[in-house]
Amino acid sequence: MKRVSLFILGLVITFIGLQAQQKVTGGFPINITEAPWQVLLSLNNSYGCGGSIIAPNYILTAKHCVVGLSASNVKVIAGVTCKNEINSSNTFNVSQIILHPDPNVDAALLQLSSNITFNNNRQLVNFWSSADNALYNVGNETRVSGWGWTIPNNSGSTPNCLEAVNLNIISNQDASNVLRPTWGRDLYAYEVAVTGTGNIRQGACHGDSGGPLTTLTSSNIPVLIGIVEGGIPGCTGNNQNSPSVFTRVSHIRNWIINTINCTAVNFTGTVTTPIIVTTPSIVTSCGDINVQYVKVQNGAKLTLDAAGEVNIISDFEVDLGSEFEIIYP
Repeated sequence: MKRVSLFILGLVITFIGLQAQQKVTGGFPINITEAPWQVLLSLNNSYGCGGSIIAPNYILTAKHCVVGLSASNVKVIAGVTCKNEINSSNTFNVSQIILHPDPNVDAALLQLSSNITFNNNRQLVNFWSSADNALYNVGNETRVSGWGWTIPNNSGSTPNCLEAVNLNIISNQDASNVLRPTWGRDLYAYEVAVTGTGNIRQGACHGDSGGPLTTLTSSNIPVLIGIVEGGIPGCTGNNQNSPSVFTRVSHIRNWIINTINCTAVNFTGTVTTPIIVTTPSIVTSCGDINVQYVKVQNGAKLTLDAAGEVNIISDFEVDLGSEFEIIYP
């Protein structure tokens, strides 16, 4: 994390938009910079499953990937496209495995022993916006990525490098009609299904579990909307009868927020009543921080620690002897 500290001598300053800033079948190779939130898991010293960076020290993955394992047997590899790039600098230890309390919800959080330092290859993904139900509309295009099987029913097709595939959301009813004989149940309301459009089966497969399903907002911002859960055994079939199923991030969003203990922040006052910081204050966000109409005075220190952007969108004051610090990726 980069730090910017300012000791201000009675100045009023203005900042505008200060920037802090998938294996699959039927897919195509991508570089990690196209999905920098994607991580690979090492489970008992074997590579399997993926995950998503949602905070500097938290990874979101599937429960079935890590249930029964101790934290010491799980490693997170972040920022690599190909497995031959893995080394000690991109491998992170896990201090705690946190399973979703609902036994039917296939989600888990991995708390890291140290923070991930962000760069072009390693970035968190926006999961806050998953609350927008329109992102799950039937027909919406999504992307899944990972290092899972590239050929159905072929364990020897595990790739060295990251792959992705673009898929369209289908209705839970259509997915249930296909999967019911295999799964013995319909999809839960908190699941979402996708399928491809070509002649070759497209979708998530073995080794992709826990990885990200993302879609774009109208502003072309990637949003994490799903966690790879499962499908037809062996990923056999075609795009009409072999959908991929994901846990909806919208369903577990509040659990994530409460567990990782950071919130979206709008540190905002009004023109007539500015926020006044007179004691040391730390504002931490897993997303963006927007600041306006703030006075820091009487020797106070204000620290803004954002995983996303720090936007100071109007004048604010830092008085003599006070300190203002921004920490950003």
